[in-house]
Amino acid sequence: MRAMLRLLGRLPGVECTVATEEAALNAAYYNVSDAQFGRQDCNGCTSFRSVCQGPSGRRVVIEFLRMEFVLDSELAAPMRIHWDNNCDFTQSPPCKWFWNSQQFLFEGYLKQRRLPPDHIHVFQNMHDCSRRSPADFRRDLSWFLDVLDTNLHPGTNVYFWEAPHPTGSKQPDQWRNVTSPACMRRMNDAVKRAVAPFLERTAAAAANASAREQAWWYATFDLFGPTGGRPDLSEDGVHMRGDWYETLARALVAGTCGSGPGWRGSRGGSQESGDATRLARRA
Repeated sequence: MRAMLRLLGRLPGVECTVATEEAALNAAYYNVSDAQFGRQDCNGCTSFRSVCQGPSGRRVVIEFLRMEFVLDSELAAPMRIHWDNNCDFTQSPPCKWFWNSQQFLFEGYLKQRRLPPDHIHVFQNMHDCSRRSPADFRRDLSWFLDVLDTNLHPGTNVYFWEAPHPTGSKQPDQWRNVTSPACMRRMNDAVKRAVAPFLERTAAAAANASAREQAWWYATFDLFGPTGGRPDLSEDGVHMRGDWYETLARALVAGTCGSGPGWRGSRGGSQESGDATRLARRA
């Protein structure tokens, strides 16, 4: 997302600024009652919200939301159970309890936004391989997809991006098994299989696009294959180089915003689309 801001900020007439950061506001960033932090051990996972202002008053809000795993408790709210007399019975349901990050973000934080997001990009990272068996991951993933499906606005478009290929020779010995290419491949394959029914539903609904009743889901983008033969793109075996992130950001901008007036780079939309084709093959 930082690379995306740098990319958009270089376009003629566009200015991007970070409006607010979790690192500065802590729990107040989310504006959710009694927000609580669990274990915070990911240095690059802090949420931030930014605004890019373009020509003719065009404005785009870009937000990165922390989600280190597909199921974790790094963001939560206090327990609310009716027999403890700590529920608001004027709400429905009266005892909504966000006991994990996914519920907190999608049932709490985003639900209260006046304008729901037009696009949500879910980037699968390598952390799940470090703590879960394949069966555990499939179960957690299925639960997460259900949370998404039942809480997203009908006008939202959802995209999934696979984890890139790790480079074991650049990693410390103790990490090579838990972030191995085999584990990444299993995890990415599980994502593709899990989202397939949602893709089919979206394809069927596209025939009557004027009557959207649910969020639309799109195929996963393959970042594993294109990075498999490019160990030079990785800094330490799992974190990629800055120019790789910028190429990925260009692909994301080209696919999400297109090349409409006011957002086209100096080289036009064709260069952005070409980068998208080379980097992000649809699985």
